[in-house]
Amino acid sequence: MWTLSAAGVLLCIALGVSAYRAGIRRGTESASVAAVRDQSNQIALQQEISDAGPEREVLRSGMAQRDTLIADLLHQVDRQSQVGRQELLQQRSDLNQRLETAESKTQGLLDKLHSLQR
Repeated sequence: MWTLSAAGVLLCIALGVSAYRAGIRRGTESASVAAVRDQSNQIALQQEISDAGPEREVLRSGMAQRDTLIADLLHQVDRQSQVGRQELLQQRSDLNQRLETAESKTQGLLDKLHSLQR
């Protein structure tokens, strides 16, 4: 009976040692695979960075063009609003002058009417 128990214990120890060795081998393989993946990821990232350089410049030039276009449009709007403001001031001045003329004519007619009624 003791021999059967000793054989079981010896079998468990042998399985543990072989599993440990398999784990060590597998760990080194997975570490080397991970290193290859990291290296390929690093190469891919470097490629993306090098590809992003020209694209970045294209985007920057596009943004610069857009900014100058916006600035030009703002200047045009400002000029148009100034011209519109000047036209409105001129119209206001003309209307005030016409109103004063009409008021003076009305006052003159009222004075004539009062003088005729006396």
